[in-house]
Amino acid sequence: SSSQDVPSEMYAFSDQFNIIHILSDHFQSDTFVELIEKNEWERYFSGFTLYREHLGAPVTSFAYPQIFSGKHYNWNQSPESYYASSLGVNSFTGPLLQNGFKVNKFSYMQLPKVKGINFYDVSRVGQSVKIFESLLLLDLSLFRAMPQPFKEYIYQQSNFLFSQLQKPTQGGGLVKTNINFYNDYVKKIKVGGTAPSYYFFGLHPPHPPYMVKPDGSYSKYPLDPKKENYRAQAKLTLELVIEMLRVFKEKGIYQNSLIIFQSDHGSEFPPIKESQEVDLPVKRAPAIFAVKPPNKTTKAINFSNLKTSHLDISATILESVGITGFGDGQSVHGTDWTPVERYFIGDSDKYYEVNGSIFSPASWEIAGAKVFNKIISKYKIGQKITFGTLGTSHAFQAKGWRGGAIGGNGITWTTAEAAELNLKIEPNHGPLLLQMHLKPFIAPGKLDAQNVSLFVNNKFIKKWALSELRFQKIEAELGELKTEIVNIKFSIPNATAPSDIGVSGDRRKLGIAVAELILCSGKNCN
Repeated sequence: SSSQDVPSEMYAFSDQFNIIHILSDHFQSDTFVELIEKNEWERYFSGFTLYREHLGAPVTSFAYPQIFSGKHYNWNQSPESYYASSLGVNSFTGPLLQNGFKVNKFSYMQLPKVKGINFYDVSRVGQSVKIFESLLLLDLSLFRAMPQPFKEYIYQQSNFLFSQLQKPTQGGGLVKTNINFYNDYVKKIKVGGTAPSYYFFGLHPPHPPYMVKPDGSYSKYPLDPKKENYRAQAKLTLELVIEMLRVFKEKGIYQNSLIIFQSDHGSEFPPIKESQEVDLPVKRAPAIFAVKPPNKTTKAINFSNLKTSHLDISATILESVGITGFGDGQSVHGTDWTPVERYFIGDSDKYYEVNGSIFSPASWEIAGAKVFNKIISKYKIGQKITFGTLGTSHAFQAKGWRGGAIGGNGITWTTAEAAELNLKIEPNHGPLLLQMHLKPFIAPGKLDAQNVSLFVNNKFIKKWALSELRFQKIEAELGELKTEIVNIKFSIPNATAPSDIGVSGDRRKLGIAVAELILCSGKNCN
């Protein structure tokens, strides 16, 4: 969880002007207000204004593009292309670079490589925890498979055989390593140089799994997806943000900086308005958007009811350096504020327009139903298809997939009982072999295996019973295919929503997480 391998230039803040942008995943705005009021933390956000009516996005992979490009998804490109371009060539960081800014990003999300931008992948920290969790799953699998007389060799005196060799001194898993990383990082920041700087800090918590108990201590294993566990993890996350702000004040960075604290979306729990739960037609809508302009002084945080959305963030950031006209939003510091049309658009074909308070069910109207009409792409035999937000799989995905950050970077989950790929292949290729790297969604004791059946052009090919929560390679001989268009279908009848088995609040039906797929023939096969 140490930040010791962060390049030294990523610690140096400008002594003139900084834009500090902190994003916390899954942090609902009403929970933020509840925590700062209950703990009397309003004073730590001096100079900030919280926009109570801020509308988030359904999922992270649609929130990031809205934030960085100032534009909604419009179905003219795949969601993955929208993500890559919005965080690449169409991002507000481009104008910042052109105006002499240093740009530094820390995130657990896959971000496209952009010349001139320093990026640190926070997801790579905590390797010892990842190893421990992998060894624990191995122990559980062995324990389950062993005949009764041999089980005592796997589990003795409250310790498993392999995972105890890499057992963390405390629990908390990757939530703890993420928080510890940032706590360690802020202790090392310094003021150096006059060039203006933009810093983006992507925090994974309070996103599930919930690893923080209501008393503030870490759990060794994921807790039930209950509101009190979510609130505890959100509280610990907020304590980290407050510590970051304290260090910025101590170093003399706070006062002359534009600071934004926000979330990508809310949680799976109904929002609270005037002490009552609100039953909205969607989950995750209320997101945090709190802004401290440069040199603004107030004793505590202020509140605004302006009806903002993620589209307004890039405009607010660029307006601070005199740049206007970027994206479709507007700066909250502009003189002529008029609400921009607000849409709640994700990877579902149904989307909403929000007219009025996001906490009022009457404000939500179904605006339409659209899908991205994908042209079947050409596939060259031997070509490796990569998955994840920045992978190549979106060119071939049909129904049943969900990209983005679910389950980690570089993978795409299936989110239905069937998932399909369509490929246009070259003729005269000879017998083909399908190779895949994947891991199943299982939860020992609750969901022990995923049964995956492969069909190619509606013909059954092979079936696997996947019972180990690890990445593994599977293969299937397809023979010689006679058609130019190839439909590859995975039937996954045990696909299950984590919320249904009490693993997390995720309501999407997860089956397998795919990292790579290749169709090869002869020498093309490894």
